[in-house]
Amino acid sequence: MLAYSFWQATITAALTAACFALVAKMKGRRWFPPLPEADPDDPETRRDKLAYYGANALALLVGAAAGVSLLLLTPPPDGPMRFSPFDRGGRYIGPVFVLLGIGGAVVPWIVRRMVRPGPLLHILHRTCRQYGGVDVGPILVRFGCVVATIAVVLHVSLKEIHVTLEEQQVRWRDWPWQDEQQRDWSQVDDIRIVRTFEAMTGTVVERPHLVLRFADGVEVVTGKSDTRPDGFWEGPARYASEHSGVPVRHVVR
Repeated sequence: MLAYSFWQATITAALTAACFALVAKMKGRRWFPPLPEADPDDPETRRDKLAYYGANALALLVGAAAGVSLLLLTPPPDGPMRFSPFDRGGRYIGPVFVLLGIGGAVVPWIVRRMVRPGPLLHILHRTCRQYGGVDVGPILVRFGCVVATIAVVLHVSLKEIHVTLEEQQVRWRDWPWQDEQQRDWSQVDDIRIVRTFEAMTGTVVERPHLVLRFADGVEVVTGKSDTRPDGFWEGPARYASEHSGVPVRHVVR
Protein backbone atom coordinates (compact mmCIF):
# COMPACT_ATOMS: atom_id res chain seq x y z
CA MET A 1 0.00 0.00 0.00
CA LEU A 2 2.82 2.40 0.87
CA ALA A 3 4.62 1.59 -2.36
CA TYR A 4 1.43 2.20 -4.33
CA SER A 5 0.89 5.56 -2.60
CA PHE A 6 4.49 6.55 -3.31
CA TRP A 7 4.22 5.77 -7.01
CA GLN A 8 0.81 7.40 -7.26
CA ALA A 9 2.16 10.60 -5.66
CA THR A 10 5.25 10.49 -7.89
CA ILE A 11 3.23 10.10 -11.08
CA THR A 12 0.82 12.88 -10.04
CA ALA A 13 3.71 15.24 -9.30
CA ALA A 14 5.39 14.40 -12.61
CA LEU A 15 2.21 15.01 -14.61
CA THR A 16 1.58 18.29 -12.78
CA ALA A 17 5.13 19.48 -13.48
CA ALA A 18 4.76 18.45 -17.14
CA CYS A 19 1.53 20.48 -17.42
CA PHE A 20 3.20 23.55 -15.92
CA ALA A 21 6.16 23.17 -18.28
CA LEU A 22 3.90 22.73 -21.32
CA VAL A 23 1.88 25.84 -20.52
CA ALA A 24 5.06 27.86 -19.96
CA LYS A 25 6.47 26.59 -23.28
CA MET A 26 3.29 27.62 -25.11
CA LYS A 27 3.66 31.20 -23.89
CA GLY A 28 2.83 33.69 -26.62
CA ARG A 29 0.54 31.36 -28.57
CA ARG A 30 -3.04 32.33 -29.30
CA TRP A 31 -4.53 30.56 -26.28
CA PHE A 32 -1.56 31.31 -24.02
CA PRO A 33 -1.02 35.08 -24.17
CA PRO A 34 1.61 36.55 -21.82
CA LEU A 35 0.31 38.75 -19.03
CA PRO A 36 0.85 42.49 -19.52
CA GLU A 37 3.24 44.16 -17.12
CA ALA A 38 1.59 45.25 -13.89
CA ASP A 39 1.68 48.94 -12.92
CA PRO A 40 3.78 49.27 -9.75
CA ASP A 41 1.85 52.42 -8.87
CA ASP A 42 -1.46 50.52 -8.75
CA PRO A 43 -0.78 47.60 -6.37
CA GLU A 44 -3.33 45.18 -5.05
CA THR A 45 -5.04 45.94 -1.77
CA ARG A 46 -6.68 43.69 0.81
CA ARG A 47 -10.02 44.61 -0.72
CA ASP A 48 -8.82 43.50 -4.16
CA LYS A 49 -7.60 40.18 -2.76
CA LEU A 50 -10.95 39.58 -1.06
CA ALA A 51 -12.75 40.43 -4.31
CA TYR A 52 -10.51 37.96 -6.18
CA TYR A 53 -11.19 35.13 -3.74
CA GLY A 54 -14.88 36.05 -3.69
CA ALA A 55 -14.98 35.83 -7.49
CA ASN A 56 -13.47 32.34 -7.39
CA ALA A 57 -16.02 31.30 -4.76
CA LEU A 58 -18.85 32.72 -6.86
CA ALA A 59 -17.60 30.81 -9.93
CA LEU A 60 -17.60 27.65 -7.83
CA LEU A 61 -21.19 28.35 -6.80
CA VAL A 62 -22.19 28.83 -10.44
CA GLY A 63 -20.57 25.48 -11.29
CA ALA A 64 -22.29 23.86 -8.31
CA ALA A 65 -25.67 25.19 -9.46
CA ALA A 66 -25.07 23.69 -12.92
CA GLY A 67 -24.01 20.35 -11.41
CA VAL A 68 -27.01 20.18 -9.08
CA SER A 69 -29.34 21.08 -11.96
CA LEU A 70 -27.97 18.20 -14.02
CA LEU A 71 -28.42 15.87 -11.06
CA LEU A 72 -32.02 16.93 -10.46
CA LEU A 73 -32.97 16.80 -14.14
CA THR A 74 -31.81 13.20 -14.52
CA PRO A 75 -33.12 11.10 -11.61
CA PRO A 76 -32.50 7.35 -11.87
CA PRO A 77 -35.46 5.38 -13.24
CA ASP A 78 -37.55 3.59 -10.65
CA GLY A 79 -37.44 -0.17 -10.22
CA PRO A 80 -36.30 -2.42 -7.38
CA MET A 81 -34.81 -4.88 -9.86
CA ARG A 82 -32.96 -2.32 -12.01
CA PHE A 83 -29.19 -2.39 -11.65
CA SER A 84 -26.98 0.26 -13.17
CA PRO A 85 -23.71 2.04 -12.31
CA PHE A 86 -25.73 5.24 -12.75
CA ASP A 87 -28.12 4.44 -9.90
CA ARG A 88 -25.35 4.48 -7.31
CA GLY A 89 -22.22 6.63 -7.31
CA GLY A 90 -22.18 6.88 -11.11
CA ARG A 91 -24.88 9.55 -11.19
CA TYR A 92 -22.61 11.97 -9.29
CA ILE A 93 -19.58 11.73 -11.60
CA GLY A 94 -21.06 13.94 -14.33
CA PRO A 95 -22.36 16.68 -11.99
CA VAL A 96 -18.99 16.89 -10.19
CA PHE A 97 -17.13 17.45 -13.46
CA VAL A 98 -19.82 19.87 -14.65
CA LEU A 99 -19.18 21.81 -11.44
CA LEU A 100 -15.44 21.92 -12.15
CA GLY A 101 -15.84 22.63 -15.87
CA ILE A 102 -18.45 25.38 -15.61
CA GLY A 103 -16.70 26.88 -12.59
CA GLY A 104 -13.41 27.01 -14.45
CA ALA A 105 -15.03 28.41 -17.59
CA VAL A 106 -16.75 31.34 -15.86
CA VAL A 107 -14.09 32.27 -13.30
CA PRO A 108 -12.02 34.54 -15.63
CA TRP A 109 -15.17 36.44 -16.64
CA ILE A 110 -16.32 36.90 -13.03
CA VAL A 111 -12.85 37.85 -11.77
CA ARG A 112 -12.46 40.60 -14.36
CA ARG A 113 -15.76 42.12 -13.29
CA MET A 114 -15.15 41.99 -9.56
CA VAL A 115 -11.48 43.02 -9.36
CA ARG A 116 -10.02 46.29 -10.62
CA PRO A 117 -7.80 45.79 -13.72
CA GLY A 118 -4.60 47.20 -12.24
CA PRO A 119 -4.55 45.19 -9.01
CA LEU A 120 -5.82 42.12 -10.89
CA LEU A 121 -2.63 42.06 -12.97
CA HIS A 122 -0.55 41.95 -9.80
CA ILE A 123 -2.65 39.05 -8.48
CA LEU A 124 -2.48 37.15 -11.78
CA HIS A 125 1.30 37.59 -12.01
CA ARG A 126 1.63 36.06 -8.57
CA THR A 127 -0.83 33.19 -9.10
CA CYS A 128 0.42 32.37 -12.62
CA ARG A 129 4.12 32.51 -11.78
CA GLN A 130 4.49 28.75 -12.11
CA TYR A 131 3.18 29.00 -15.69
CA GLY A 132 5.91 31.43 -16.70
CA GLY A 133 3.69 34.51 -16.62
CA VAL A 134 1.09 33.10 -19.03
CA ASP A 135 -2.50 34.28 -18.80
CA VAL A 136 -4.29 30.95 -18.26
CA GLY A 137 -7.74 32.56 -18.55
CA PRO A 138 -8.38 31.78 -22.26
CA ILE A 139 -7.35 28.12 -22.02
CA LEU A 140 -9.25 27.78 -18.74
CA VAL A 141 -12.45 28.89 -20.47
CA ARG A 142 -11.99 26.48 -23.37
CA PHE A 143 -10.86 23.58 -21.22
CA GLY A 144 -13.74 24.13 -18.80
CA CYS A 145 -16.28 24.05 -21.63
CA VAL A 146 -14.79 20.82 -23.00
CA VAL A 147 -14.81 19.17 -19.55
CA ALA A 148 -18.43 20.21 -18.89
CA THR A 149 -19.57 18.94 -22.31
CA ILE A 150 -17.86 15.57 -21.88
CA ALA A 151 -19.31 15.31 -18.36
CA VAL A 152 -22.87 15.81 -19.61
CA VAL A 153 -22.39 13.24 -22.39
CA LEU A 154 -20.89 10.76 -19.91
CA HIS A 155 -23.72 11.37 -17.46
CA VAL A 156 -26.45 10.78 -20.03
CA SER A 157 -24.60 7.72 -21.38
CA LEU A 158 -24.24 6.12 -17.95
CA LYS A 159 -27.97 6.46 -17.42
CA GLU A 160 -28.59 4.24 -20.46
CA ILE A 161 -26.52 1.32 -19.11
CA HIS A 162 -28.60 -1.08 -17.04
CA VAL A 163 -29.85 -4.60 -16.33
CA THR A 164 -33.53 -4.78 -15.39
CA LEU A 165 -35.37 -7.87 -14.20
CA GLU A 166 -39.10 -7.67 -14.96
CA GLU A 167 -42.05 -10.01 -14.55
CA GLN A 168 -41.94 -11.31 -18.12
CA GLN A 169 -38.41 -10.64 -19.29
CA VAL A 170 -34.88 -9.36 -18.73
CA ARG A 171 -33.86 -6.09 -20.37
CA TRP A 172 -30.34 -4.69 -20.59
CA ARG A 173 -27.99 -2.34 -22.39
CA ASP A 174 -24.23 -2.81 -21.99
CA TRP A 175 -23.16 0.33 -23.87
CA PRO A 176 -25.12 3.56 -24.44
CA TRP A 177 -24.76 3.43 -28.23
CA GLN A 178 -26.20 -0.11 -28.44
CA ASP A 179 -29.83 -1.00 -28.82
CA GLU A 180 -31.54 -2.31 -25.71
CA GLN A 181 -31.79 -6.11 -25.68
CA GLN A 182 -34.34 -8.34 -24.01
CA ARG A 183 -34.99 -12.02 -23.41
CA ASP A 184 -37.94 -13.93 -21.92
CA TRP A 185 -37.36 -15.82 -18.70
CA SER A 186 -38.00 -19.06 -20.57
CA GLN A 187 -34.68 -18.54 -22.40
CA VAL A 188 -32.59 -18.47 -19.22
CA ASP A 189 -30.54 -21.65 -18.78
CA ASP A 190 -28.05 -20.66 -16.06
CA ILE A 191 -28.03 -18.30 -13.06
CA ARG A 192 -24.76 -17.78 -11.22
CA ILE A 193 -23.56 -15.66 -8.32
CA VAL A 194 -19.85 -15.31 -9.02
CA ARG A 195 -17.65 -14.28 -6.10
CA THR A 196 -14.49 -13.06 -7.87
CA PHE A 197 -13.25 -11.92 -11.26
CA GLU A 198 -9.92 -11.07 -12.84
CA ALA A 199 -9.39 -7.36 -13.52
CA MET A 200 -7.62 -6.06 -16.63
CA THR A 201 -4.45 -5.69 -14.56
CA GLY A 202 -4.50 -9.41 -13.77
CA THR A 203 -5.51 -8.85 -10.15
CA VAL A 204 -8.22 -11.13 -8.79
CA VAL A 205 -10.98 -8.92 -7.34
CA GLU A 206 -13.37 -10.32 -4.76
CA ARG A 207 -16.69 -8.69 -5.65
CA PRO A 208 -19.80 -10.89 -5.91
CA HIS A 209 -21.88 -10.27 -9.02
CA LEU A 210 -24.79 -11.84 -10.90
CA VAL A 211 -24.54 -13.63 -14.24
CA LEU A 212 -27.53 -14.73 -16.32
CA ARG A 213 -26.91 -16.96 -19.34
CA PHE A 214 -29.48 -17.53 -22.07
CA ALA A 215 -30.02 -20.46 -24.40
CA ASP A 216 -28.44 -18.61 -27.32
CA GLY A 217 -25.17 -18.27 -25.38
CA VAL A 218 -25.57 -14.59 -24.46
CA GLU A 219 -24.53 -13.73 -20.91
CA VAL A 220 -25.65 -10.72 -18.91
CA VAL A 221 -23.32 -9.64 -16.11
CA THR A 222 -24.23 -7.07 -13.47
CA GLY A 223 -22.53 -6.00 -10.26
CA LYS A 224 -18.87 -6.05 -11.29
CA SER A 225 -18.58 -2.26 -11.39
CA ASP A 226 -19.60 -1.50 -7.80
CA THR A 227 -19.41 -3.09 -4.39
CA ARG A 228 -22.67 -4.25 -2.84
CA PRO A 229 -23.31 -5.50 0.71
CA ASP A 230 -22.66 -9.17 1.41
CA GLY A 231 -25.57 -11.29 0.25
CA PHE A 232 -27.06 -8.51 -1.89
CA TRP A 233 -27.30 -10.62 -5.07
CA GLU A 234 -29.14 -13.43 -3.33
CA GLY A 235 -32.43 -11.52 -3.71
CA PRO A 236 -32.13 -10.76 -7.45
CA ALA A 237 -30.85 -14.30 -8.10
CA ARG A 238 -33.83 -15.79 -6.25
CA TYR A 239 -36.17 -13.52 -8.24
CA ALA A 240 -34.59 -14.73 -11.49
CA SER A 241 -34.78 -18.34 -10.35
CA GLU A 242 -38.48 -18.08 -9.43
CA HIS A 243 -39.35 -16.58 -12.82
CA SER A 244 -37.20 -18.89 -14.93
CA GLY A 245 -37.32 -22.15 -12.98
CA VAL A 246 -33.53 -22.37 -13.13
CA PRO A 247 -31.64 -23.00 -9.85
CA VAL A 248 -29.01 -20.56 -8.63
CA ARG A 249 -25.38 -21.69 -8.67
CA HIS A 250 -22.64 -20.16 -6.49
CA VAL A 251 -19.18 -20.19 -8.07
CA VAL A 252 -15.85 -18.63 -7.17
CA ARG A 253 -14.93 -17.41 -10.67
